[in-house]
Amino acid sequence: KEERIETAIDLNISAYIPDFYIKNQEQRMELYKKIAGVRTQEEYFDEEVYRLSDGCLLLLTCSDATDCQILPEQDRGFLVQTLRLNTRLSYLLRERIGGESGGVGAALLLGNRSWIDGDSILDFRRAGVSHLLALSGLHVAILVGFLEFLFRRLRLPIFLKAILIPCLALGYLALTGFAPSTCRAVLMLCVLYLAYLGRARYDPFTALCGVLVLILLFTPYAVLDLSMWMSFLAAGSIIVFSPFLRQVPMPYWIRGLPQFLQKTIVSALSALFVGVVANLALMLLSACVFGEISWMSVPATLLLSIPVTLELVCSLILLCLPFLPFLPRICALLGELILAITAAGSSLENDLLPVWDLPTVIILSLLTLSLILLAVLKISKRRWALVPLGLGFAAVLSAVCVTCFQPQLPSTVTIPAGHGEVVLLACKGDAVLVNDTRGNASEAFVIYRTALEMRCTEIDSLIFCRYYNQATYFIARLSERIKIRTIHLPTPRDAREEAIAARMEQEACLHGISVVYDAEFSGD
Repeated sequence: KEERIETAIDLNISAYIPDFYIKNQEQRMELYKKIAGVRTQEEYFDEEVYRLSDGCLLLLTCSDATDCQILPEQDRGFLVQTLRLNTRLSYLLRERIGGESGGVGAALLLGNRSWIDGDSILDFRRAGVSHLLALSGLHVAILVGFLEFLFRRLRLPIFLKAILIPCLALGYLALTGFAPSTCRAVLMLCVLYLAYLGRARYDPFTALCGVLVLILLFTPYAVLDLSMWMSFLAAGSIIVFSPFLRQVPMPYWIRGLPQFLQKTIVSALSALFVGVVANLALMLLSACVFGEISWMSVPATLLLSIPVTLELVCSLILLCLPFLPFLPRICALLGELILAITAAGSSLENDLLPVWDLPTVIILSLLTLSLILLAVLKISKRRWALVPLGLGFAAVLSAVCVTCFQPQLPSTVTIPAGHGEVVLLACKGDAVLVNDTRGNASEAFVIYRTALEMRCTEIDSLIFCRYYNQATYFIARLSERIKIRTIHLPTPRDAREEAIAARMEQEACLHGISVVYDAEFSGD
């Protein structure tokens, strides 16, 4: 702990260098036990994953503090150079749009979420639309569709388009960091255009399996990447159900409209259909990995499909043509609309449903089995498409019933801390958190994990028994991970407590938390 790395890497971003990073798991655990007071393996969280998800671009590993060296600029790898370019372009786009809306544009176009605060990330997760912030086939399809439209207007030859679009897609893949979900979409696109150039028949299932083999051949550790499996599952479900969409006749009221409006409405309905199908396919995986599903996922996806498409296209145009005067304002309005929709979905009570009960898991398993049967048997009758839709609805309904109506005795967990304790009381998905510590921001992760284990996806009341200087940091850290409705504070007794209470109230206001002063909570 006494030895520190003093050299920072100039990547035009805020750098965080921990005191010392130990790659060996056992040594790292021993270090945390000595420094952070970690008591058990369950209370430890993976700092490497946390730092990467927090926007860290490089992790420096060394056997001691003397053998670490920073590579000179010309010796850095291609991936680091593209990440640096991605950071600069993201910063440029964010400055042109302004505010957190600029961060939304940078996240949707370039996959850089550095300028979206933790509360907004939580809103996306609670609304069930976190996949919109992770670059995937949706983003690639929107950008390729825009390029197709642009090249068609420019009257480029079809042969030239079949060469330009895959090359631009590969460049976009390199710029955004070769995420497995983006690799899947771009490589399938390349296979599609190669089939066209070679005058061969394109089979989507063959392309999907071939791309999976190719990704695992070059990066075997991608088998542990959750985003890759979510991307392949969503793509497979879309391939299965696409024939059903093509068999649905066009409604009579659309046929009388102009050709442009017909195409627009059909494209919008297709996007809605794809969103529903992808969410159904990912329900079981999300339930097994996260232990929760959002019943707002499908409605929020449908509401956000059009604004996200417009924001993505407008951000691309703004990045290429910064001199257009009206475009930054349009991007800002679209970003504000996206944030407002996700915040509204996140504010609903119990919109995240714990799915650890047996009935919901069984229904989700039947849903996944029905999707597999439809893929293997290739049933062409349209009425069979209602089977997974009905099972998906039954799964959400079962989770709602178990959460709201099943009798459940209150359960209490006490988490010892350095100078006090944290008590979590839960019943029927509602939680009350009583904090009697002197404040430690690192406790937020332990509390969040404990709340999920007790089937709580939000905290209704956070009660502080005393005032301390670290309370604002504790509120900020915890509210980034779990929704907090109300904070209860004891009545201040002197000028110091009044000052701390004012800071805590200001911090709570930033996170949309209401504050209540209770006279019965004394400072003791």
